[in-house]
Amino acid sequence: MKKPHPFLLTIITLIGFIVYIILGIFGFYDVFITLSIILIPYIIASQEIMNNFKNLEIVRRVNPDRWFYLGLALTGSSNGLIGLYFMFGSWILLLKYILIMLGSSLMVYAWKSLPNLSELDWMRKMEKLYIIHKDTSTLLFQYQFRTEKSDDLEDVDSDLAGSAIGGIDMLLSEILANSGHIKEIEHGDKKINFVHGDFAISILIGNGSSNEFKYRLEVFHLTLEKLYSSELANFNGALAPFTDLESLVRKYFL
Repeated sequence: MKKPHPFLLTIITLIGFIVYIILGIFGFYDVFITLSIILIPYIIASQEIMNNFKNLEIVRRVNPDRWFYLGLALTGSSNGLIGLYFMFGSWILLLKYILIMLGSSLMVYAWKSLPNLSELDWMRKMEKLYIIHKDTSTLLFQYQFRTEKSDDLEDVDSDLAGSAIGGIDMLLSEILANSGHIKEIEHGDKKINFVHGDFAISILIGNGSSNEFKYRLEVFHLTLEKLYSSELANFNGALAPFTDLESLVRKYFL
């Protein structure tokens, strides 16, 4: 995924401002040229940056494009109210300022809704996914997101690792009964994220934290427990029903 330039909007704004100053020095001023210099590059830069985040679920929930263009429309339409000034008086000016403030607030909200640029690397941060049966601590399924094996995981038996992590979670949950289940463990540069359901625990190990894959992990687990509710509730040790979970993993993470 292509990363947006972190200073794209600033650079475009500075270029537009310099051009605007040069035109002002020579006494050349036109409202349409001014709008073209200031507004159009701002819209293009905003759309370019927002497009880089459009595949993130945490952005889709907010849909910043909608708020940005609504704010832009309100701000732009305020200029058309000047023609009604002689018909309605100063109330039109008040309405104009209200539309400008409301539109500007919506555009700022759209920008604030965008996550940090580091969220674009969320896929690279994921390493392993474990699905543990809650009552028996049995490893139901595992998925390796990286094709190469990291030094700290290659010599560890996956069944043992998954069961051990599930056991640690159960132990800590009993010790910290009033706080509920743990949601994250941090060790060095590793982050272990937990999502608990009625019958299973989803555990995602990564080399960093990301709100994007945390959200996807939660949605994945809800779907898992819904689709496999019967198999999980009546689990008898058979792992065959869970061998096709890879398609569900790919749907939510890849």
